Amino acid sequence: MDLLDFIERIGDDPPDPPKVAVSYHQTIHVDSEFLEWPNSEAESADFSAPEAPPSLPQVPSTSGSSGSIFQPISDTLLVYFPDTFETITRNLLEMLSSTRSDNDIQSELIELLGFELFELAGDILEKRNKIVYEIKTKALALAEEAKQNKAKPSVPGFLQTVSVQSTSQNEKRREMRKEEKRTRRELNRVIHAFGDEEKLELELAKKEIQRQRQLEIDSMKWKPSIQSGQRVEEIYPYVFDARIQSGHTIFDINGMKFALPEGSRRDTFKTHESVLVPPSNKGDIDKIQNVYIKDMDELGQKGFKGFEKLNVIQSIVFEQAYKTKENLLICAPTGAGKTNIAMLTILNTIHEHQNSRGEIMKDDFKIIYIAPMKALATEMTESFGKRLAPLGLKVKELTGDTQLSRNEVADTQMLVLTPEKWDVITRKSSSDNSIINTVRLLIIDEVHLLHDERGPVIETLVARTLRQVEMSQSGIRIVGLSATLPNYIDVARFLRVNPYKGLFFFDGRFRPVPLTQKFIGTRKAGNFRDNQTLMDNVCYDEVVDFVKRGHQVLVFVHTRNGTAKLGEAFCARASVLGQMDLFLPKNKESSKYVQADKAINICRNRAQISPLFQRGFGIHHAGLCRQDRILMERCFAEGHVSVLFCTATLAWGVNLPAHAVVIKGTDVFDAEKGVFTDLGVLDVQQIFGRAGRPQFENEGHGIIITTRDKIDKYLTMLVHQNPIESNFYARLHDNLNAEVALGTVSTIDEGVEWLTYTYMYTRAIKNPMAYGIAYNAIERDPNLRDHFGNVIREAAIQLDQNKMIRYDMATEYLNSTDLGRIASNFYVKYETIQLLNEAEKGVGLPVAFTSFMPDDMVLGLVSMATEFANIKCREEEINDLEELMSFGCILPVRAGGLASVAGKVNVLLQSLISRTQTRNSALMSEQLYVQQNAGRLCRAMFEMVLKNGWSQAANAFLGVAKCVEKQMWLNQCSLRQFIQIINIPITWIEKIERKKARESDLLELSPKDLGYMFSCDGERLYTYLRYLPRMDVEARFKPITYTIVQVEVTLTPAFIWNDAIHGKSGLQSFYLVLENINENLIIHQERIGIGKMKVSKCEPQHIIFTIPIVDCQLTNNFQLRVASEYFVTEDVVVPMSLHNCILPKSFKSHTDLLDLEPLPIKTLKNVNFEAIYGFDYFNPIQAQVFFSLYKTDKSALIGAPTGSGKTLCAELAMFRLLQDHPGMKVVYIAPLKSLVRERVDDWKKKFEVGMGYRVVEVSGDVTPDPEELSASSILITTPEKWDGISRSWATREYVRRVGLIVLDEVHLLGVDRGAVLEAIVSRLKMITRRSHTRDEPVRLLGLSTALANAGDVAEWLGIPDEACYNFRPSVRPVPISVHIQGFPGQHYCPRMALMNKPAYKAILTYSPRKPVLIFVSSRRQTRLTALAFVNLLIADHNPKQWLNMEMLELEVLMASIKDENLKLTLPFGIGMHHAGLSAHERAIVEQLFIEKKIQVLIATATLAWGINCPAHLVIVKGTEYFDGKKGKYVDFPVTVHKSIIRSTSGFRKLNFKNGLL
Repeated sequence: MDLLDFIERIGDDPPDPPKVAVSYHQTIHVDSEFLEWPNSEAESADFSAPEAPPSLPQVPSTSGSSGSIFQPISDTLLVYFPDTFETITRNLLEMLSSTRSDNDIQSELIELLGFELFELAGDILEKRNKIVYEIKTKALALAEEAKQNKAKPSVPGFLQTVSVQSTSQNEKRREMRKEEKRTRRELNRVIHAFGDEEKLELELAKKEIQRQRQLEIDSMKWKPSIQSGQRVEEIYPYVFDARIQSGHTIFDINGMKFALPEGSRRDTFKTHESVLVPPSNKGDIDKIQNVYIKDMDELGQKGFKGFEKLNVIQSIVFEQAYKTKENLLICAPTGAGKTNIAMLTILNTIHEHQNSRGEIMKDDFKIIYIAPMKALATEMTESFGKRLAPLGLKVKELTGDTQLSRNEVADTQMLVLTPEKWDVITRKSSSDNSIINTVRLLIIDEVHLLHDERGPVIETLVARTLRQVEMSQSGIRIVGLSATLPNYIDVARFLRVNPYKGLFFFDGRFRPVPLTQKFIGTRKAGNFRDNQTLMDNVCYDEVVDFVKRGHQVLVFVHTRNGTAKLGEAFCARASVLGQMDLFLPKNKESSKYVQADKAINICRNRAQISPLFQRGFGIHHAGLCRQDRILMERCFAEGHVSVLFCTATLAWGVNLPAHAVVIKGTDVFDAEKGVFTDLGVLDVQQIFGRAGRPQFENEGHGIIITTRDKIDKYLTMLVHQNPIESNFYARLHDNLNAEVALGTVSTIDEGVEWLTYTYMYTRAIKNPMAYGIAYNAIERDPNLRDHFGNVIREAAIQLDQNKMIRYDMATEYLNSTDLGRIASNFYVKYETIQLLNEAEKGVGLPVAFTSFMPDDMVLGLVSMATEFANIKCREEEINDLEELMSFGCILPVRAGGLASVAGKVNVLLQSLISRTQTRNSALMSEQLYVQQNAGRLCRAMFEMVLKNGWSQAANAFLGVAKCVEKQMWLNQCSLRQFIQIINIPITWIEKIERKKARESDLLELSPKDLGYMFSCDGERLYTYLRYLPRMDVEARFKPITYTIVQVEVTLTPAFIWNDAIHGKSGLQSFYLVLENINENLIIHQERIGIGKMKVSKCEPQHIIFTIPIVDCQLTNNFQLRVASEYFVTEDVVVPMSLHNCILPKSFKSHTDLLDLEPLPIKTLKNVNFEAIYGFDYFNPIQAQVFFSLYKTDKSALIGAPTGSGKTLCAELAMFRLLQDHPGMKVVYIAPLKSLVRERVDDWKKKFEVGMGYRVVEVSGDVTPDPEELSASSILITTPEKWDGISRSWATREYVRRVGLIVLDEVHLLGVDRGAVLEAIVSRLKMITRRSHTRDEPVRLLGLSTALANAGDVAEWLGIPDEACYNFRPSVRPVPISVHIQGFPGQHYCPRMALMNKPAYKAILTYSPRKPVLIFVSSRRQTRLTALAFVNLLIADHNPKQWLNMEMLELEVLMASIKDENLKLTLPFGIGMHHAGLSAHERAIVEQLFIEKKIQVLIATATLAWGINCPAHLVIVKGTEYFDGKKGKYVDFPVTVHKSIIRSTSGFRKLNFKNGLL
């Protein structure tokens, strides 16, 4: 058997050789302007055919070389380190080439190679000199060869050697390795049976196969290969980047190459190595002319009061910032004055909102300043507040630590926020819609944080703002402020900045004081303590060098205790070296120093400060009291302290520069994550910004001391070697869910469109491989639409699986769910929602998420949230946690023990509620982090169980949320939450708790009883107890039908309003919940707000709602609970029962619609009557009631759906009266004036013009004289007007001559005006009884929609059973489909805004070409809805799709229209109709809609009653209106909705086959 065939067979069908890709290392040359970073070559690459084969990396060759000393060593390293061979070899050669002795590098060499190669390490040291000589000789030879072969001018060779390979190539390579392993295993099984010749033949066959495959692969190479193209670098007018032209010094640090400015130096020492980066040469920038404040206008002079002139950077930016509305990106060094550039743009925005008299229109604009840190936000608020105060503008901070009321936000012109806070506000644009709509300037500070973990928040904010600008056509200017960054063009493109007008880049030359940067990396010295000692010594050496030259130094550490510890370490080392006198100030004998010394000796923290001060040192951190911090700042500023040890708070909050700043260590505890992380670039830049005193010195020094393995990271950060990439994908699920909940993304295509506004998209187009996209994907999909479409689909499927959205794969529509909206509003991570869904299933978790949740399970579930996943368990903390658990945990610790994250969080959470303190600073920080997140998570879970209807679980989650926020348990005295607000003696509270007195019992006691029981001031305690928010509750059931029960609730405030506790304004919130105790089910819940005025007046609140009831629930027990939303108080619980309720069971069944033959009009047998109708047959309902109405004089009740032709039924009865009883009158009573006018217009044509019967209108607008009334045959009036007329029936003959009364809309008996109808009918019965002149009673005809209790109404009206027709609601001449969609949101206006886009989508889906009517509650909503539709149409492909007429014809009509909003909407085919328009304007709109020249008509609900404008699609946008009497929004009566339905093709059944609502 041929061995070649044998090997191929046992290889188990290896992949075809052409499909196997190998990694080639290629040095890619680009233009000199291009900076170096990983993948930078790929970004600038030209994907075309290769010009030359790629070269291998330049490392010592492994292809045998006779006489080579290093070759055997290289071969051994390649065997042991196949993946990291290059790095190991490079580090080895660096180590051997250094000036250190063999003893110095011995330990590092063993650490590098490992103990397995101990003998090799000894061999290397023995041959060290020969190896170094050989390598240098080869290097010189290669250099000489390269010099001779040089064919074109050189370019900077500082770019890295990169390995570019796609994911698919990696997979192929893995397959090839697996194949080789399988082959090797098979060969090992059979090779023992081979002879020597066969083994030799086998080896030759293997090599032949490998050779063939390698030839095939070599023939493939890269197809296409990455080649550098001649790229023309655009030159932008405001980019000042000296690195493009200047030379560079190349360093290789930790395997990365850095192109540092000329003059940079790298030094290697036994204990550490350092890299010195000199400052940039300023060149000619001093020749740039400054802008003087005196030359600015009055507004500018006020804003820059106290300034003489703008600095160079500000002067360059001045024209674009102050005189245009261009978006800006300002990249400048820290301390270059970017804050003043922001001020210029602020003043520009103020300019635009001044009227002709120079007055600032404060309510027309908002300015948003996004600051990345709370400390910076506070600093900016104070700075801008002082500078804008002379203009009468207010600046407020709105972060997690501060809260503003709605009125305070409305009165503020500039808000300073953190990115997360603004994200939350814009996610709930519903609740703060007015804020977002008035934003005119968005300033984002520290934009370079896009690459940080918080970068996705900035991306989503910018994307949301840009989309809002395009959709609403509102002008929002975006200004980005950033430190210098390499790929500023990408960031400018992301911010939609015009690079020729708004992109400003300033390099280090523009720093006020040139900065020399030094990066020191210490080597490992043993254990943790040895490493810290080494770092302290290195820090001391650097500091003492500056002190010797007479400079002051700021040394930054990262813990409060670390300041004093480092100070003591400096004292000890200075004492050993005899350098104590170096640190003593030169002015020690001056009076100022003596005064400072006295102040130090009497300060609060003198025990810490004084010993160090005597030696010339100082400390500064947030743990010192404010007076001591100010004292230390003054001592440093006056030169009494040579070295100040401080934390980063000094860099952020206080402007205290020094000649040199030193950062000792880069490990910082992140309280938000609960772990130690590297010091962020933002902090480093801020600290380095304190280096150099502009008034006194012309240079500054910034030194960062870290470990050797991190030196490359901070070099990359601060010398701008790497482009900033996006981290948006990591938070894609959360951000997509937020956009779907907000309503801005409703389809996959919209999701892709949304992604195109992100920085991730900008970078993915430029550098696709960094985002997992194949290098050749750009060729197939240039805009990456397909790729990101798949990304959105995948995320949507996962969100749908976790019930956060609903994703329809067929239509690719995305709809939000309650769970998704809650997650968005409360900033809950996707992973936490995933956890809750798993806990609800009860699979594999220690805590379940069910309808019954004890408090310990609630705490356990909250502790398992992903928000706490970054908290780490440390062995050294176990004792402290056990102490906390023994003193602070009153509930069992679920979800894990102390060794688990959930268990640790649980202990911290319970100890927080118990207010148990710990001495461990790390645990204190973690406890603060737990406090910031646990309350929010509890609130979110409370909303979830509230939506699920879980009664007990809702009470548990709300209770725990209040406990976390108030830091007290539910079984403790409620007055504990007031201790920090008002002066309540703690002894009183302890006495109450010892007696276990309940709050409800205490409230029943008099002041005298309270004082006697607790030995205290009874009057004060009595008052304090009444500060607890509480309501007196009365409730009762009121049966409506057999399946519907109405609940009437009266709430009366029973507490005293205290401004310190409850706020000077705003509302006190309560949850009103009706619970079914037997089923643990929430039947009804709503949130109620009670204002200060109503509390002061004890004004009762009346709440009425209906609930469905089934037979099995009649014996259940119910209770009504009223709970305070934010205060820990006893809930008010009222038991309720249906045991004694008698539900109405007797009702008349619906009348069946008979299948009759069509009844022709000629059945009337009266030519005049027949002539007024334009059709030949009555509809089925009219045919069924024809005999009763036209052939008899019996009173009748007709209940039929709106639009069924009941008006014609009334005309049949009128025909009967006019024909058989001449001289008698008809009275038609309509509930609305609009209906009266409609009937008058209609019946004047039919009866007065056509048949000569006089028709008279009697309403509030028209009052005819008695003669006219007597002469009329038909009176059309309103209930109130006829009530007034009929009261004098005895003296008014025309009243007694009424033979038929038509009561239209009888179902209005159930609303407020029903009492008038009852009075009319009752009076009619009395007239009939007392009148002796009449042979027959007045005939009554009631017209109504379908009624639930038609029998009761008929009995009251005196109508016999055979004349009572109550047809089912489904009986309509035109079929109708009803779609009901609920929307979240507590407040009315935001909820209406949330409906705009779904309404627009509904029009496009259900009625893209047919008329559409949209009903809203007010004139304002007609305008807002119409303008929202205009914005959506503008963003669509066909903005004029709803306009069906020529613009010339429309312009003629619009010439007579005065309403500006109507002029704006009509060209888009959208009409508005409300009482605020003139009669002429309403007539134009009605005519255009009826003639189908405009497709959409937005109207108030009154249009449904008075005007016949039917449509194919009717949208009822909102079911509430503002009731002025009650002062709140209330539901529309059912009668209004039924009247709206009549508009749905009701009177145009010939035009439409069906209708939609």
